[in-house]
Amino acid sequence: MNSFKNEKLLIPSPLQEVEFYYRGKVCRLFVKRDDLIHFFIGGNKWRKLMGHPIFKEQKKRVRVLSTGGNYSNLVFALCWICHLYNYPLTILSPETAEDTYLMEWAKKLGVEFIGLSRTQLRAVRNDKQSPFDYITENKDVIWIPEGGSGPWSEEGISLMIKEIEDLLHCENVTLLAAAGTGISSFYMLKNLPMDWQLQVFPSIKSNAFNHFLEEELGKCQGKLAQWRLISQNGDKGIGNISDDLLDFLVTVYDHSGVLLDPFYNGKALYYFYKNKGLEGQSHQVVLIHSGGNQAWYGLSLKYPSDKRIKYLAEVVKTEFERFS
Repeated sequence: MNSFKNEKLLIPSPLQEVEFYYRGKVCRLFVKRDDLIHFFIGGNKWRKLMGHPIFKEQKKRVRVLSTGGNYSNLVFALCWICHLYNYPLTILSPETAEDTYLMEWAKKLGVEFIGLSRTQLRAVRNDKQSPFDYITENKDVIWIPEGGSGPWSEEGISLMIKEIEDLLHCENVTLLAAAGTGISSFYMLKNLPMDWQLQVFPSIKSNAFNHFLEEELGKCQGKLAQWRLISQNGDKGIGNISDDLLDFLVTVYDHSGVLLDPFYNGKALYYFYKNKGLEGQSHQVVLIHSGGNQAWYGLSLKYPSDKRIKYLAEVVKTEFERFS
């Protein structure tokens, strides 16, 4: 699929060979540029949503209901997709959420936000409370869970693995990916060739989330020796970015022209590097660029005096403001 409601999609996305120098070391790897599929709907959100029935074929009367925070990559993608399909979109969000640049932009596209307490959102996410309880009209409403994941997600993710196989033509490949819900990682592992490895960075810093990922990935029969979690040692969790990580991401961009996001794929590569994963390679390393670069725009508004953040934000700022 190389078009979507008359929007041009870059499918297959490029597999870019990257080289950069950091602290006296030469680092080489490939980056699967899913961020280039489309500015708004690219990355792993498109991979996970492209197989959903309501996006494979236009429906006449559908309201989309989902959930996400005030900087959510899913909200970012769903806003544009539902705008193209003329589907009304309602987002269950934290009631304490500030009116961020993303929420303001979404409201311009007609998105409705319903504020819930932290307890209510947790109940919805854990399937202990129906999301339909919070809307007045349940007819023809389609629920898309946090992260956009579901059984439909395997179609796009398996296609991505096939694209890498077709473009790389080699054995002994290590895929690097970041996990927010774990669904993308699960389907990557499920469709992984037998001589490949998958290393996953847990973007949420908690023992409970690590255990959840271990349980989910452990469900892929016959794949136990093909995956591992990347150590988070030193990370302060999603939404936080250290000076060292910032310097690393600026270096990667300056040397390769590839802008990585600050919370997911950027951290995956940074902590893989810190764990000496790029040293003495006997395998090809492929980082999955899952999109999310709009986060730099938000960070530039939050930290206007940081020149490094401002520098990287300029890469996406012009494109974002063009649609704002």
